[in-house]
Amino acid sequence: MDTQFVHRASQLNLRALRSQAGQLAIFLMAIHLFEVHVLAVTDDVLRDRGGAVFNVRSSAYGAAGTGATDDAPEIQAALNAAEAVGGGEVIIPATTAGYRIDSTLEIPTGVRLKGMGAATLIYTGSGAAIDGKLAGGTTYAVSAGMESIGVICNTAGATGIRCRFSYSRFDNVSVGITASNQTGWELPGDGVNGTGPYYNSFLSCDVQGKRGINGAVTNQKGWNFTYHPSYPSRGPNTNAWFGGRVGQVDVAWRILGNGNQITNVTCEGVIGTVFKFENPDYLYGCVHNYVRGGYVEGATGATVISFHNDALECGVDSVYITSIGVTGVVRSGNGKNCWVRNEGYHGIYSGTGAPNIAAAVGSLYLRTDGGSGTTLYVKESGTGISGWVAK
Repeated sequence: MDTQFVHRASQLNLRALRSQAGQLAIFLMAIHLFEVHVLAVTDDVLRDRGGAVFNVRSSAYGAAGTGATDDAPEIQAALNAAEAVGGGEVIIPATTAGYRIDSTLEIPTGVRLKGMGAATLIYTGSGAAIDGKLAGGTTYAVSAGMESIGVICNTAGATGIRCRFSYSRFDNVSVGITASNQTGWELPGDGVNGTGPYYNSFLSCDVQGKRGINGAVTNQKGWNFTYHPSYPSRGPNTNAWFGGRVGQVDVAWRILGNGNQITNVTCEGVIGTVFKFENPDYLYGCVHNYVRGGYVEGATGATVISFHNDALECGVDSVYITSIGVTGVVRSGNGKNCWVRNEGYHGIYSGTGAPNIAAAVGSLYLRTDGGSGTTLYVKESGTGISGWVAK
């Protein structure tokens, strides 16, 4: 670009340099040459990397975004076009009514589905609104993801996002579940093909349910980790969450697999269990999964933390818990070497068995299983889980 600019500038009448108009002309010409050069280089780089951008509302695809017609074929065509060139971004501009989709959208390897503004997909089917497109029909999509998109599920039994992805990233993706037997996000292990959701990142991703808001709605899950019955050891592994919220569901997080890290999430208005660690069909199917930081409020009568007997060395650390009511339970079950630490502040806890909770001095623990001996413990000294005294 510098050579071009110098060459073109040398052709100007030097007398023009003495006038303000001439200086302005040179300045504008420089901007023009810079823009042309940079845009050309940027386009070349995008093409070389297979990083083309596909707008679902362009004439090539023609998604309407009126909410009145099914836009799934048009959006899927854009996803497939991105896959055909080796990957890229599929853009969904925001519309007032949103995009109705009657069938599942499958995101291929290397493709990112991105909303512009408050882009919303309204799913009318009973399967999953979004899924990973399996390579060769067996391998989970990789290097894919979503950003700044809302998904609303209106049919009973539907799932917002079935996360058959690995090495992928999801930013600011929200799922609204409105009917019974729905799940916001499912992370399914796959025993048939020997794979599962591995090494994904989820930043500020949400689920909003209707439990406690609509009395006719039942059995809603926020995040549901699952496994195939023929291969129960194959669950989600080494995925990471930072931020995000789950509200008004029966179970906020059903956690299994290995090495998953859930950090600074908010859970409000949960009816049943907030963090549920379990894999009842495999002894080592829920191992080293951790919840760190975060906030739990308004889960009146709910169980905040549940460790099934098969949970191994899982833990919850420094989650602020408030407004769970006198019937709420902080911890249920012990698992195997599982722990809860809330040493930053004292509180009132409850659960089954003797206290196995790391808490600040001055905390109280109410045993709820009717076991022998006292039902009240006070944390009188020490750190960690030591220092609880029966009263």
